[in-house]
Amino acid sequence: MEKDTLINIGTCINIEDKQKNEILDTKPLAARITDYLQTEIINNNLKPGEQLKETELAKLFGTSRAPIREAFRMLERNGFVEVVPRKGAFVRRYTTKEIEDIYKVRCALEILALEIALSRLCNEDFIKLEKLISNMAEAMNKGDVKTYFKYNVLFHRNFFHIADNPVLNEIFERLSNPLLGLRLKSLSLPESLKESYMEHINIFNAIRERNVELAKKYLEAHIVRAMKKLKQCVAENCK
Repeated sequence: MEKDTLINIGTCINIEDKQKNEILDTKPLAARITDYLQTEIINNNLKPGEQLKETELAKLFGTSRAPIREAFRMLERNGFVEVVPRKGAFVRRYTTKEIEDIYKVRCALEILALEIALSRLCNEDFIKLEKLISNMAEAMNKGDVKTYFKYNVLFHRNFFHIADNPVLNEIFERLSNPLLGLRLKSLSLPESLKESYMEHINIFNAIRERNVELAKKYLEAHIVRAMKKLKQCVAENCK
């Protein structure tokens, strides 16, 4: 399931450095450009408020401006970019109010996914969640924020995978994916990795005990703390 989840998430958790020639050539050009720019935004190589330059991207991909503009429209629909008439496309800058609104909905969606997942959880699912926790621990001990974040995202995505509700999953990804870059940055705040890991341990232990209410309680507390970290990151303009 871990491999499948990675494929389903696509570029939205591919936080390794990626060059444009590594993007699958089977996709239409505009989709490849979209994938490339999403990855750059998530990696924080493109910062909130930074302008995306059509001319440079057209030269980079050896194309006209038409596929670039189509990619900008796709990124805008996905919540990664804001297109300003007569000015251009800019990496979307989220306000603390927008983050709070998104996280309130995310919390409700993820608690629902967890509740459904726990009613369907089999031993194989549990073993894979346990492996993700182990991978998170290893990355935390190394201080490897990017690798920790990858397994963190997979841990949460697995609730939706197990729940097997495509509508729920689609809404969740549409809300949460544009904030992946901010979430990655927030994990660099002091003590964030350790706090995050301990919260995931609490969630995992409640899942192991099949204690639905306790798992939901720990998950909600984790999401609320993560929201506060994101708001702090935006307020302090984290690098």
